[in-house]
Amino acid sequence: VVFIYTYGEKKNWNVGALQCVSFLTYTVTWFYTQNSLRNLKELFKTGTPPRKCLEFLYFLLSVEFVKHIPWLSEWLNDKGEVIEREPATQDASEQENEEQHEDPC
Repeated sequence: VVFIYTYGEKKNWNVGALQCVSFLTYTVTWFYTQNSLRNLKELFKTGTPPRKCLEFLYFLLSVEFVKHIPWLSEWLNDKGEVIEREPATQDASEQENEEQHEDPC
């Protein structure tokens, strides 16, 4: 993080460096908070008010509510659909090789 910010200052990219550092900080904080909530949940018995509160916070923070949106969960879990792609175009070197092997007659 310090390297990113220092590099950004040296290149006069202060705003971009600060945005990058902020994004990394928020991301790491989100992961650690989510993990802490998951571990704290396990300390309390099922059905107790502290556990319910922690389960709700974990539900929000871990974006578990996305799994309860019917069309979105179907779209995310749809593995049976195969996307057919068009054949890749030939590189210039492949085209040259084909041209060299053609009969001049």
